[in-house]
Amino acid sequence: MECGEIVSGLYTAGRDVVANIFPKQLPQVTNTSNLLPLLQNCVLEVVERLRSAARGGAKLAIGLVRGHYPEVNMWRVIKCFPAKDRDGNELVKEKVYASVSGFASAIAEMVDLSIFFSKKPVPPRPDDVSDDEAEAPTTGNGDESEDVNEEEEDEEGESEATLDPSKSPVSSPP
Repeated sequence: MECGEIVSGLYTAGRDVVANIFPKQLPQVTNTSNLLPLLQNCVLEVVERLRSAARGGAKLAIGLVRGHYPEVNMWRVIKCFPAKDRDGNELVKEKVYASVSGFASAIAEMVDLSIFFSKKPVPPRPDDVSDDEAEAPTTGNGDESEDVNEEEEDEEGESEATLDPSKSPVSSPP
């Protein structure tokens, strides 16, 4: 391969990446110099989207727990992994995690990846209770606002792109 072919191939591959990560900015990409800043931001964008998906999975899992067990103490749930179960038996994290891994996979499939799950603050802990006694607030749980989907704009005016490959403007490689 000659140098020109390599540069041309890199430019085409870079445009394909930008088309998937920043589809609304693709029309700005007319040469290598305006492609480079977008490519440099791709890693940060992908990491933030992964964090968003993790937040979406956690929100769904905790929401399912709260829905089935409204009395659950969220302060205790988010504090740490318990050392013992209700009967005083020692819990081994690895065994507990192994016992729920299939369920975790099912929950992960339920997360809508076209939604960007923004980072939310943890609700303030009541000052007058210990972690063992704290009751999760019935209102004001820190999540009154809806998460932003791909059609809405964030505070900087940028639209969130979807991670759904079926909505991608670039076809997959042969």
